[in-house]
Amino acid sequence: MRSHDQGRTWGDWSIIACDEERRRNFSETALVPFADGTWVVFMRSECVYGVPYELITCRAVSSERGRTWSAPEPCAAAGVYGCLALPDGGIAVAAQNTCGWGLTISYDYGRTWDYALPATYAPTRTGVLDEKTFWIYDQHGAIVSLYRRA
Repeated sequence: MRSHDQGRTWGDWSIIACDEERRRNFSETALVPFADGTWVVFMRSECVYGVPYELITCRAVSSERGRTWSAPEPCAAAGVYGCLALPDGGIAVAAQNTCGWGLTISYDYGRTWDYALPATYAPTRTGVLDEKTFWIYDQHGAIVSLYRRA
């Protein structure tokens, strides 16, 4: 759902992803809006009938501020827990870190990934400090991690 009055009212909704065959669930959605009107969403995708059980991150893109979406496609983001648009035009996607890599960075709306970096276990909030620095906050461990581009 979108708001056109800074969150006072909501409406103008669209469906990002749906599996009409009911084989795949989409959840834990993280949205990154860009100034050019492009929106990128990363979401957890589970195949409910797969053996072995399948859990992947998918992405969908809208070029018209979320009114229509591309079909969800698997992507190599570490997962979705929080994400943000970087000041230099990139995307940082943070994941619940169970594998050693918890942060991935892309400069082409998540088609490919330039960096995979360590992050805290449960990065629930993110933000930008300046044109070279952003932060991730892990509320479970009460840890703030700073990332600075050289």
